[in-house]
Amino acid sequence: MSTLELLIAFAILTLAIAAVVLVIFGNQSLAIDTQTNIEALSRAQAGLESARAASRSDFASLQSAVATNDDMYTKSITVTDISLSTKQVTSYVSWSEGGLVSYVTLSTILTDWLNPANKCNPIISGNWKKPQSLGYFDLPSIEDATGVHVGGTKVYLTLNPSAPETDDFYIVDASDTSLKPMPEFSSFSTTYGLTDVVVSGLEAYVTADSQVAQVLVIDISDYTTLDPSKIEKKVDLTALGDSAVGKTLAYADERLYVGLTKSSGKEFRVLDVSTPSSPLEIGSGYEIGAAVNEILIDNDIAYLATASSTPLIVLDISGPVPTPIDEYAPPLSVLFGQSLARNSDNTRLYFGRTGGNANPKLLAFDPADLSTPAWTMNMSKNSGVYTMTLRSNFLFMTTADPDDSLQIWDVSSPSSPPTRFDTDPLNIQQDSTAGADCAGNLLYVGQHGQRVLQIIGPS
Repeated sequence: MSTLELLIAFAILTLAIAAVVLVIFGNQSLAIDTQTNIEALSRAQAGLESARAASRSDFASLQSAVATNDDMYTKSITVTDISLSTKQVTSYVSWSEGGLVSYVTLSTILTDWLNPANKCNPIISGNWKKPQSLGYFDLPSIEDATGVHVGGTKVYLTLNPSAPETDDFYIVDASDTSLKPMPEFSSFSTTYGLTDVVVSGLEAYVTADSQVAQVLVIDISDYTTLDPSKIEKKVDLTALGDSAVGKTLAYADERLYVGLTKSSGKEFRVLDVSTPSSPLEIGSGYEIGAAVNEILIDNDIAYLATASSTPLIVLDISGPVPTPIDEYAPPLSVLFGQSLARNSDNTRLYFGRTGGNANPKLLAFDPADLSTPAWTMNMSKNSGVYTMTLRSNFLFMTTADPDDSLQIWDVSSPSSPPTRFDTDPLNIQQDSTAGADCAGNLLYVGQHGQRVLQIIGPS
């Protein structure tokens, strides 16, 4: 019996010791697993934050990253395009331990809040039959606004003043669109005079009225302090002695499409701006023989409104060398191509002309066939269509008519000329020049005069 009791005691002691050992080593294993998960989660969070920082610098360049090793962990970033202005970013971190593969995944949605592609609401709201003047930006002297770009609560404005010491680049505070006048964040003079502007990320790209630098890249990261030192790059696209200057530009997918005035070289040029401070020309451009007044980019297609005898040209820009696809070459006219707009389902292309007393000044085409317009519309002798914005089958146009410089036309009928929609038109007192943009439900119009920027909304 004593021996049996001793064996039972040893068995109980062995079980107790084994239980204690299991608890101790189990706690150690759990602590290690917890620490490993924390480290993996930290790496996944760091991946998302890096992607967020990259998107603020250049949203279009944010792409998926190949898997990399970091100690015992494997990290990867997957970027999925949701829309032109929205991307889903997923950070994946995995590790192997004891023959088992574990992982953590974090995901977020990033938006190009600086320059959203869909910033203009395609659906109009409010009473646009009676548009009204809201806030405006004023200057002490009479000048011409040449380019307008809205990004968030800021309006980027270019001018081509007659005096070189006058500021030609402005960033206007549009957080309150009802202010009269609106304040500016900052401005400065490039000394060249500017003709157009687009903004992507923390850079503004402008065309300059200059024979030595047709394109400028401006750092706008500190939008409250602008001066000539913020010009990151000056780009000369012409040969020595060429009198061509910058006229207009468009931006899409890290490429800058530039139109020049009549040049001894080619007037349509393409720049790779994936590194904004070091633009690189792609190919050798396309010869127009006259100024390019407007550029409309639709995926691999470029529509050009020009001052040539072929005022509307369509180019395939999928490769390094632009290739002509179609053109509209009407009988010789004093009018030239000035503005372009296209509907969302690509069934209508609208083409505006300016330059004299002749007509028609507004034409609609089937984009697949520019040989004959679907319809045309005449305008008063000194008028013409400077800019166009298409929303809900309504064409918002700015014109050179000082008494009717904002016009809204109903273009819902594909085969019939439009009808006037704004039954109580707004007289904005000054003629529009060549700058306009849309954001939300509002229209931002560049003008000639002291009031160089006018914001217009529904009543």
